[in-house]
Amino acid sequence: MTVYDSGQGSVPAIVHPALLGEGGRGLPLVTALASQVGCRGSQSHGHAVWAQLTVEKASAPLRTLMT
Repeated sequence: MTVYDSGQGSVPAIVHPALLGEGGRGLPLVTALASQVGCRGSQSHGHAVWAQLTVEKASAPLRTLMT
């Protein structure tokens, strides 16, 4: 998965958001779920944050797990 921005601001980084803040939670969430995360780009051309997610086969069909 890759997410792009317009290049305004600094290189994306994990921050500790304010308790009631509206931003700063996306990258820590993706990092927690991903097997690999990286960033490429520049301030003038924008950034692309990419994440590789590993999906394991379920041991039972989804409908069995949901009931």
